[in-house]
Amino acid sequence: MRPFARDCPKRSVPVLCALAGVVIFCGVVTAQPVSTPATVSTPSAVAMMNPAAKAVVDRSLAAYSALSTYGDTMVHRFDFRANIGGKSENQSVTQTPRFRYAKPNKFVIIGVPLEMTSDGRVLWLRSQELSEYVQRPLSSGQRLSDAAAEFADMLSSHPVMEILSGSTQTATGFPGFDQLIGVSKAALNGRTVDLVQGRRIEPQTGATIHTRAWFDAETALLAKMELDLRESYEGAYAGAPPNQQMTLEQALITIDFTEVRTNETFTESTFVFAPGEKDRKVDGFTPALDDIQDPKQLVGRPAPAFVATVLGGGELDLSQFKGKVVVLDFWATWCAPCIRMLPSVNKLVDQYKEQPVVILGVNTNVSADMEKVKRFVTERKVDAMRHVLDPGGTIGRDYAAQAIPLTVMIDREGIVRYVHSGFEPDVAASYGAKIDKLIKGEPIDP
Repeated sequence: MRPFARDCPKRSVPVLCALAGVVIFCGVVTAQPVSTPATVSTPSAVAMMNPAAKAVVDRSLAAYSALSTYGDTMVHRFDFRANIGGKSENQSVTQTPRFRYAKPNKFVIIGVPLEMTSDGRVLWLRSQELSEYVQRPLSSGQRLSDAAAEFADMLSSHPVMEILSGSTQTATGFPGFDQLIGVSKAALNGRTVDLVQGRRIEPQTGATIHTRAWFDAETALLAKMELDLRESYEGAYAGAPPNQQMTLEQALITIDFTEVRTNETFTESTFVFAPGEKDRKVDGFTPALDDIQDPKQLVGRPAPAFVATVLGGGELDLSQFKGKVVVLDFWATWCAPCIRMLPSVNKLVDQYKEQPVVILGVNTNVSADMEKVKRFVTERKVDAMRHVLDPGGTIGRDYAAQAIPLTVMIDREGIVRYVHSGFEPDVAASYGAKIDKLIKGEPIDP
């Protein structure tokens, strides 16, 4: 299960924060490692099924299956507090999507930049930031995760929606739990609940996500969930130099299910999509990059063109740098590996100030974060490089930026020659050697 996404309308290619097994995508989280290690062996999920906890989870799944209708307002919050390189980094992001569902496949989820609506026969997917929507038939028995592949991360961000749509893919059949450790009685908001503790172990990195879920003892429905991402963040900073080391206080996703409604009658208009005045119906979200699923597929191709706003004012056209080597660094203030790497990328500006080289940051924060981005760039002293703004993810989609930090190197003829997704521990040496070759027009290993 993942934290809620902002606008990521290209199949299941959101902007991710590549970090030991957990990724904050689009202004929040999915599974991509810092590098691409071999699959890590993990303990058997079957061997970690506490019988009492499994009984609570199974009872909850049965309760959801028996519902004719369901509705809630989910308060989804990500809290991050740490000291990185002697500076405090505090982030708190809250989203409150509203979800309505009626058997067998009518639903609507709104309140976030991505919206989904189905009347049982037709599925609508809408991107608020692009002012675009897709309409397609919804076949009987078709898995929602297949019909709405572009918004797959949105499904895995809402546990109840994931259950009701049949999209859960964990060993327990319940979102957030591959293993169940135990259960105890507790109180939550004056009600008796069953508190289940468990975890997910990311197969690529071995990082453990510790999960807790509060189930209403009477209805068996979810009341609250927590996902502790501490181990994933600490793994991302293992081996960092002293001036970039992290002391982590908290990296926690909290989900509260409020305004829960069950077996109530919803009007038919609840599940009818109404486009906004500026919305355009499209066959696929802009830009259509069906042939590009991995940014490394860009190597050897002309760099996707863009004109973007520069942090601090003005616009920048990538084409104006023809004849120079261009380095693009995709980053965000909520991405821990980005924070760690950005100062080293910024130093490349001075290193190559007398050379035909341009270093550009591509910031992927949402529009509402721009003041935060300005403060970050100033306080972190990473303003030697210019930063273009990509709040709608348009540039990121053109570059198939599944994970950040993402580095793209473009030669003097405008051809992409190198792509690296994830943290680079030695920017000066590793990137420097490649930039030197591109200046001379020499080939480099992709």
